[in-house]
Amino acid sequence: AFVRKLIEGAERVIVYTDFEDEIGEGTTVALPDGAVGTDKARFQMKVRHFLKQHADHITIQKLRRNEQLTPQDLSELERIMIEQAVASNDGQRRFIRSTDNMLRLLERLKPLCERQGARLGLAPHSLRAVPPDALTAALHGLHAIDPTAPVHIHIAEQTGEVDACLAWSGQRPVQWLLDHAPVDSRWCLVHATHMTVDESRRAARSGAVGGGAQASGRAVAGLAVGQQADCLALDARHPLLCQLPTPQAMLSAHVFASHRRSTVKDVWVGGRQRVQNGRHPLAEETSSAFNAARSHLLRATP
Repeated sequence: AFVRKLIEGAERVIVYTDFEDEIGEGTTVALPDGAVGTDKARFQMKVRHFLKQHADHITIQKLRRNEQLTPQDLSELERIMIEQAVASNDGQRRFIRSTDNMLRLLERLKPLCERQGARLGLAPHSLRAVPPDALTAALHGLHAIDPTAPVHIHIAEQTGEVDACLAWSGQRPVQWLLDHAPVDSRWCLVHATHMTVDESRRAARSGAVGGGAQASGRAVAGLAVGQQADCLALDARHPLLCQLPTPQAMLSAHVFASHRRSTVKDVWVGGRQRVQNGRHPLAEETSSAFNAARSHLLRATP
């Protein structure tokens, strides 16, 4: 009723116009990246390449076995097809890796990590993205490279993820993982949000964690005997920290009211001082290298 009072009904006046469209002479435009119609052979080649690249994916395996797909499967298939389209050029193709290729990469990285005091690990994304056979092969390969290497996996973050796992395996994600993988103290169950009481108890008994120092696979559990001497000192004279009443208040200000780096004065890694008075000894060298790389990219950009 209120709308009718504001908009008075009235008969619309029909307006007729008399005009003619004129089409000029045709012009041929070359489209080097386009194609007329459908190239069946090229399309089949792309499909075969796509299937080969994602042969280990659980959704592709379901298609090969003619199994029913869930709505989550269709969403995942759409996601990887979009990613395939995005990563279709040679510059991005290096990010697409098979299980064997990833393990070979880890073998090459291991000595580099050891020389730098870093730790090598594996992070299969999730059960919805990594099929059982590929997960088993990856874990066996990682064990051969470093049996103590940390393993991180996203698990049971969303209810849809739980429903999808129930559909293809008959088990919840955490339940399936604990039954089929050697979960122990090396493991970090990332975003383990939707868990039953029994799953929580079993995960706790396995030694797995949801984060913290243990998840890094390094001895960085604080200032204690046997732990790596990684520590930092804050600048108590920094304007953001100056005259705060307690060290706890300074730490809170550093975390929540600064740019994290601005209040850091000194840093020690493995007992060796890497930053002194807010300055890293390689700062000038890295800054020059960054500027040179940026200039090269700018010159190369049309």
